[in-house]
Amino acid sequence: MKKKLTKITYAKKDGEMKDYSIFEINTGIDFIAGFNVDTMSDEEKESLIEIQEFYEMKTKPFMKHYRKFLNSQIIEVK
Repeated sequence: MKKKLTKITYAKKDGEMKDYSIFEINTGIDFIAGFNVDTMSDEEKESLIEIQEFYEMKTKPFMKHYRKFLNSQIIEVK
């Protein structure tokens, strides 16, 4: 499983600094997206890990079709 737990310190718009433990789902050039596991119970964390492992196992055969498209290269969305 490729689960990735990342600890970050984040500067909020009001200047407050806050620490987070993030279960990463997606990352890009300018962002990290995922679940804040600091606010989860142990049961919720375990459930999230099980769901992610199941998802990765079931989608593995299809990963050869996975593509990432840059917004800057998309000419039109229909």
